[in-house]
Amino acid sequence: MSYTLAFSQRDGVNHYQNYFGTMRTPQQFGYQEGGNRHNLTVSGSTHLPLDFQVSGIVRWLSGSPFTVQTGVDLDGDGQTQSDRPVGLPITVGMGDVDSQLAIINAFRAARNIAPITRDLLNLDQYLSVDARLTKQVRLTGSHRIDLFIEGYNLTNHVNFNPNVTANLVSTSFLARTSASDPRQIQWGFRYAF
Repeated sequence: MSYTLAFSQRDGVNHYQNYFGTMRTPQQFGYQEGGNRHNLTVSGSTHLPLDFQVSGIVRWLSGSPFTVQTGVDLDGDGQTQSDRPVGLPITVGMGDVDSQLAIINAFRAARNIAPITRDLLNLDQYLSVDARLTKQVRLTGSHRIDLFIEGYNLTNHVNFNPNVTANLVSTSFLARTSASDPRQIQWGFRYAF
């Protein structure tokens, strides 16, 4: 079993490109993109009677905050990258989410764009339960056949990919558009000698 409790923030830009303008100045503080507060992994394997073996792994992550930007040049530097309304941190979904929602919706309302609902700011938890059952069939000498069946994401949890539309003026702002594979089950055999 492994558990990590993390707290990751950054105070600066997340790239090393030479953009002109004001995007390297203040207001680059917030929770780190890709940072997960909680990360739990539990795995195990055991032998059963009649040459069976079962193994599995469970992985749960609490979710990463979302990077956002306005999609318009707010500070007059000719760049739209990383511009955000005053008071909105570099990522949303962690910290004072109600305040983030209010700032986002005020910005959208000023541009006659419909407000978003708070559920779009909920972090996307990742959960995967994988397991394998193997049966050894012994042949002559050191020869054997391993028959197995294994499953991935057995709970069929929808694990959204982290790529969302980060543009505050988009009608698909923070819409989840893709996910990892749903439940998969496969079987097979291996000849060992």
